[in-house]
Amino acid sequence: PLSPSARRRVSQEEALDYVAGYAAAVDFAHRDWDTNETKWLHGKAYDAPILLGPAMVKNGEIDDLSSLTLQCYLNGEEIQSASTSGMVFTPGQVIEHVSRFMPLFPGDIVLLGRPPMLEDKEYGVKFGDKVTSICSEIGEVSCLVSQQHDEFS
Repeated sequence: PLSPSARRRVSQEEALDYVAGYAAAVDFAHRDWDTNETKWLHGKAYDAPILLGPAMVKNGEIDDLSSLTLQCYLNGEEIQSASTSGMVFTPGQVIEHVSRFMPLFPGDIVLLGRPPMLEDKEYGVKFGDKVTSICSEIGEVSCLVSQQHDEFS
C-alpha cells in the first residue's frame, strides 16, 4: 500500500519513499486476455478479489528487498520459487511505470509481478483449487478458489 499523498510521475529513485509497506498476495490473471501491448491491463481487468496478508510489513522493516524468497503452491505442488533479485522489474521501476499513466493514491496497492514458473507450462486454476503464496520475512497467504470465473491462470 502507498503512503498518504497522491502522486503522479514518481521516479524509480524516489518511489520507495511513497511505499507504506509490503504484503504477500494471491493474485490471478486471465492469461488469454493478455497482449504484449496491454499486459498489465486486460489480464488483470476483471471482477475477482486479491488476497493480501498475513499482515503488512512497514517500509523500512525489511533490510534487503532484493533478497526475499517468493514461492507459490497450487494444491500443495510448488509451482514457483525464486528470489526477488530475479524479478524482471524492481519495485521502483513498477511504481514509476504505473504512475506515468495514472495517479497513485494513499491506500493504493501495486503488485510487483511474480517469480518465474518452475516448469515452462501454464497452470490453470479451477474451482476447488488451493493457492498459497509465501514471501520470506512477510509470511504466507492461502485461498481456496470458491467461485468459478471461467478459468484463471
